[in-house]
Amino acid sequence: MVTEKISGRWSVPASRLRNDFCARAFMALILGYPLLVLLVQGAMNTIFALTVFLTISVLVKASRSGGVDVELGEWTYSVAMGLLPLAIFLSDAYHSAFTAPAYDAASRFLLSGLLFIGFRRLDRAVLLQASPGFALGTFAALAAMLWFPGAPGPRADTYFLDPIHFGDTALILGTLSGATIDWAAKDRLWVRALKGIALVLGVYLSIRSGSRGGWVAMPVLFGAWYYLASKRLTARQRAMVFVTVLAVGALAYVFDAQLQQRVIDVWRNLVGYQKGRIDTAVGVRFKLWEAGLVLWWHNLWFGIGPRGMKMVMVPMSEFGLAAPIIAAWARAEMHNDILASTTALGLPGLIAILAVYLAPLWVCARALKSRDSLRRKAGVAGILFVLGFAVFGLTVEVFDLSMMTAFYSMTSALLCALAAGPKTSEDDARRPG
Repeated sequence: MVTEKISGRWSVPASRLRNDFCARAFMALILGYPLLVLLVQGAMNTIFALTVFLTISVLVKASRSGGVDVELGEWTYSVAMGLLPLAIFLSDAYHSAFTAPAYDAASRFLLSGLLFIGFRRLDRAVLLQASPGFALGTFAALAAMLWFPGAPGPRADTYFLDPIHFGDTALILGTLSGATIDWAAKDRLWVRALKGIALVLGVYLSIRSGSRGGWVAMPVLFGAWYYLASKRLTARQRAMVFVTVLAVGALAYVFDAQLQQRVIDVWRNLVGYQKGRIDTAVGVRFKLWEAGLVLWWHNLWFGIGPRGMKMVMVPMSEFGLAAPIIAAWARAEMHNDILASTTALGLPGLIAILAVYLAPLWVCARALKSRDSLRRKAGVAGILFVLGFAVFGLTVEVFDLSMMTAFYSMTSALLCALAAGPKTSEDDARRPG
C-alpha cells in the first residue's frame, strides 16, 4: 500500500496511516473493490456499504470536533447525483404506486455525494490505493474468466455477470490502470509495465466478451485521452502512439474471428433493418427505442412509472401494438440507460440520468486547469471513466444492476475527490461567522 510521505499540501507521515484504523480501513476498501468487483459476487455492494458507513463515522467525528463545512461544489455534485431517487419518487407519487425496489440501485447515486464529501477529507495516500487496485482488478477479471466462467460459449464472462457487463467493466478497469501511470509520482519501471499490461488486458477482455458497446467506447476513450493527456508528449511520440493504436486495432480485427463476425453481424443487422427485418439484435434495439420515445411523448412529465417498459410492453404485445419479440426483450431491459430513465420517469428522469454523467464531468473538467499535476491527471481519468459508462449506456442498461451502480458511484466519488483537491480539517474550521 502507498504509505510513504508525499510532498505538498496533502503530505501524510507513514506512521500516521499505520496508527489510524479508519485510514487503514479505507485503504483496504479502496484497494479491494476494483480487485473483487468481477471476481466475487456481491463484493462490490458489500464494499460500497462498508465504505458508506465508514465515511459517515468519519464525518460525524469531524462534525463533533469542529464541524464539516460543505463547499458549493460538493453540494452541487451531491444534489446532481441525488436527482434520480427524487425523479423516482415524483413518478411514484404521480402514478400512486410506490415501488421500493426502484430505489435500490438509484440510492447509490445519492450516496455517491456523501462519499465525495468524505473522500475529500482523507489523506491523498489513502485515495491513491485505487491506482494499483485498477491494475490488479484487470488481472482479477482475467482470473475470473479463466477459473469462474459463466455459461459455456465463445464470449468471456464470469459466473455471476453476463458478457456485456463483464467486458465493459474490464475495459474500464484497464483504461483506469493506464490513466494512472505516473499518477502521484513517476512510477517504477515494473509498475509502469504492470499498468500497461493491464490496459492491454482490459482491451483484450472486452474483445473476448463480444460486447460491441465496449468496442464503440474504445475509439472514444482513446480520442478523449489523445486530446486531453497527450499534450505532454512530443509530436513524434503522439504520432507513434496513434499509429500503434491503429495497427493494434487492425491486427486484432484480422486475427480475431469472433471480432470479425460480430462486426459483420452489425452490418447485416443494419441492412436487414432497412429491409424491414426487426428480429435481430440491432433491429430489436431500434424498435425498443422507438417504442420508448412514443411512450415518453404520451407521458412527458412523469413517464410510465419506475417499472417502465417491463410492465407495459407485454400488454401492448397482447393487443397487437408491439411485436412479441420486442415485448420479450423489453421484459429484460430497454438497452439504453437514458431512454430507460426518460421513458419510466419522464422529464425529471431525463434530467436526473444526464446529471449522473454531467456532475462528475463538471468536477473533473475543472481540474484540468489546476497547477497540481495529480488533480489534472485525476481529472483526465475521471472524464475517461464517465465517457466510458456513457457510451456503454447507449446500448445496454448499465445501471440496471446495483453492483454496476455501486461501482460507478464509488469510483466517480473517488476520482472527483482527487480531481477537486483536498478539503482539510483546517479548511472546515475556517467557516465564516
